[in-house]
Amino acid sequence: MTDSYLKILIVLLPILLSIIGFFAAYFFKRLMSSTDELNKSVSRLDSSISGMNAVILANDDKFQTRKMDVDNRLNKHSEILDLHEKDIAVLKEKVK
Repeated sequence: MTDSYLKILIVLLPILLSIIGFFAAYFFKRLMSSTDELNKSVSRLDSSISGMNAVILANDDKFQTRKMDVDNRLNKHSEILDLHEKDIAVLKEKVK
């Protein structure tokens, strides 16, 4: 009786191992495909972030330049206002 079990096992074992190997190879292939797609997506995302960072830096430079221009104009206006205040104080003194 053990002889017949051994013969059946010898026939069925390679078939079962082949089926298990097929499923393992199939899922491994899908895993590798998913990993490749994930790597491509991460690469595209990284390049998009780099592009956005470049835009942000360019806008920051424009903002800094604009801020300096505005600060200069405000300083000039402040100086003019100071001169006007002095002129007004002189005119008030003359009126009294």
